[in-house]
Amino acid sequence: MQNEVKIYQQLSDLQGIYIPNLECYGYFENGMCYVIGTTLVGKPLSFYKYITKGQKVKGMLALNAIHDRGVLHNDIRADNILLDNRNNDVYLIDFGMSNTDYDIMEDGDPK
Repeated sequence: MQNEVKIYQQLSDLQGIYIPNLECYGYFENGMCYVIGTTLVGKPLSFYKYITKGQKVKGMLALNAIHDRGVLHNDIRADNILLDNRNNDVYLIDFGMSNTDYDIMEDGDPK
């Protein structure tokens, strides 16, 4: 989870826009467990049968925004995309497997 906190810090300008706000983080009980807390912002994509075109576009914008900041999520799936139907916002979660500062090879694949 320390990697996830590092990612949230790197993406701090996207918190509340494309990713939940990081509210707290640290060790719990004698350093045995690392915990983080974020705002609750919707339900997983897997909960929905259909989504709007606008939500699809926002999802693509969210991915583009994190990539522009040098982050590869590496675990994009329905459970890691939250939809907030109150305002049609889309949030990416679970950055535990993410990489940062990746290089792009000539063929376009990350190193």
